[in-house]
Amino acid sequence: MVAISIQELLYFSITADGQKVEKKDYVGLNETVQSILNSYDWRNRELKFMFTSDVDDDVHIHTHSERLQRLLICLLRNSDQFAAYGKVEVSCHAADDGTYSISVSNEGDKIPDGCDEEQIFMPFIRVTPSSHGLSIRLALARQLAMSMDYELHIDMTYEKGVRMVLSLF
Repeated sequence: MVAISIQELLYFSITADGQKVEKKDYVGLNETVQSILNSYDWRNRELKFMFTSDVDDDVHIHTHSERLQRLLICLLRNSDQFAAYGKVEVSCHAADDGTYSISVSNEGDKIPDGCDEEQIFMPFIRVTPSSHGLSIRLALARQLAMSMDYELHIDMTYEKGVRMVLSLF
């Protein structure tokens, strides 16, 4: 766990300049997300994980594959750490305007009442006193999203736990 925190902190410092990256890779959306999900090593063995999609399998996106992978791993690690029970669902969704999104939802504790969404994405800020670690993971995920002109936010209407939504533009 310490090695993961150090790796995240180093990558956070590398991406902190706010520079945009070229989305040089053209990849299948469902294939890429499924591959990342299948390669993830779940620490919480009690969780069930699943992939769903309403996106056609032939849909491809321009992205920066390495950064997208790091971003999704940050979201998976967050779910792995904080989901108390049940399942983690990773979903790809096609919007009516022709854009796509990827969501990572977990069952468990919800975000505490009164917690501002922006606070959750701030580095080194613990949302709950029982949190352990550097609290850098979601800040890194948002930085990675912004470097690719994507948007990462929390679906504050989700009732079963926490849902993070990555909007791909």
